[in-house]
Amino acid sequence: MKKNISVILGIPIDNLSMDETITKIFSFIDEYPETKNPRQVATVNVDFVVNTLKYSLSKIRHPELLEILNQSDLVIADGMPVVWASRLMGIELVSRVAGSDLVPLIAKEASKRAKSVYFLGGRGDIGKRAAMILKEQYPNLIIAGYDAPFVHIDSEKILHSIEDDKGIIETINSSGADILLIGFGNPKQEIWFHRNKDKLKVPVSIGIGGTFEFIAGTVSRAPVWMQTTGLEWIYRIIQDPKRLWKRYLIGFFKFGLMIWPQILFFRYQKLRPGLTQHSELPSINHLDDNITLEIKFSNILNDNACAFIREDLTNAIKEKDRIILDLRNINHMDSSGFSCLYDILRQCKQMKKELYITGLSKAVKKALTITRTLPIFKNYLVENVNDLYKRPPSKNTPSFNYSIESNGDETHLQLNGMLEASEMATLDMAKIYTKLTGKHCICNLGGLKFVDSSGLVFFLKINKHLTEHNQTMSLSNIPENVMQMFNITKLNKIFQINN
Repeated sequence: MKKNISVILGIPIDNLSMDETITKIFSFIDEYPETKNPRQVATVNVDFVVNTLKYSLSKIRHPELLEILNQSDLVIADGMPVVWASRLMGIELVSRVAGSDLVPLIAKEASKRAKSVYFLGGRGDIGKRAAMILKEQYPNLIIAGYDAPFVHIDSEKILHSIEDDKGIIETINSSGADILLIGFGNPKQEIWFHRNKDKLKVPVSIGIGGTFEFIAGTVSRAPVWMQTTGLEWIYRIIQDPKRLWKRYLIGFFKFGLMIWPQILFFRYQKLRPGLTQHSELPSINHLDDNITLEIKFSNILNDNACAFIREDLTNAIKEKDRIILDLRNINHMDSSGFSCLYDILRQCKQMKKELYITGLSKAVKKALTITRTLPIFKNYLVENVNDLYKRPPSKNTPSFNYSIESNGDETHLQLNGMLEASEMATLDMAKIYTKLTGKHCICNLGGLKFVDSSGLVFFLKINKHLTEHNQTMSLSNIPENVMQMFNITKLNKIFQINN
């Protein structure tokens, strides 16, 4: 049985062929009138992986980028090294789905279905040129528009760039586009979509990197035999050695160092007796409160157990508000097990269901660490599952909250939860400003689980307001993943940080 999702270095990759990918993308468009949910498609290659992760198994280079990948509706393997790595691990991705091949095929299908495409990004007029070339190839293709704005994802410029996004979004929405091709390059294109997702009214957005340049002919594709054998990177380096040698050679070196622990882990798992045998099937329990679904796994979470779960889990999740995964009896997991857990997580996110994971043994925690999947699940882990039954599901509770207390000349601002783009869109900043009465504001970030680049605008706005009123500000108790966001966006140089 082909796995729905393969998890490689903690990054979920949808196991689809090119044809299946196109079918999925257009199904998103068909669903949009009912769901009104803008979908994101991410194309992952070695460069993407290196931008996201660090050498360390427990460290993340770009927490926001990893979170975006885990929230994306479709993540495809745009790079043969990713496919090779999957095969070495025994995951067997069905094929590479290169963005440079995908876009022309999308244009072809869109011309047949009378769906419109908007071209965003590319250097100069490259996006427009790519649009006109595809229009020549497919005369019935509807070009919704094209634009090449310059956007920012770091430093104080984030604040102004988000304001600038409003005009871009308004133009795209008024175009009536069905598909938005975003060619800002990684990670800018993914972050730009993430911070504007709640404002976009386009069914599907796809990050396509430098594909416009391939279509326009300013950068030539490698011969087909080099593409199919995974040697296209050599051709690219030869074309532009000064710019690309470091990116490719160092990128592949880093990728190799990152991937080998996971490859060796799965190879070792295959040699362990009993892991490939049929295991006792998981139990799906509808608890008495009629709002909770409990899934208890047996000692081995392998393809046999996962196949049983996949058959009726989607319908079961639809009926409940709260899902509990009990892992206490699991001793071994193969690659199917990791994919199964992520598949459940994605379904819960898409259906806006609460998810809790309990009973994580040392062996399972070690396996999650080695395979870099622990960061995916850590915000869903609970020690005592019995406490959950004492309160109703909190689906209407905001994922971010704050409290403000004044103490003489000091104001203490306590932040908790997930500070991201969706929360910033509804946050009443004026209300917060009125409560910042002290000469100095201490922001305690100890309760923050995650912050994205849009969430960092919160601090820029607070700092700007305080500066205008001759007040000062400092940040304290910053969690490691949140601190990494300050570092990677260069905002650590702006704020006074007392950790």
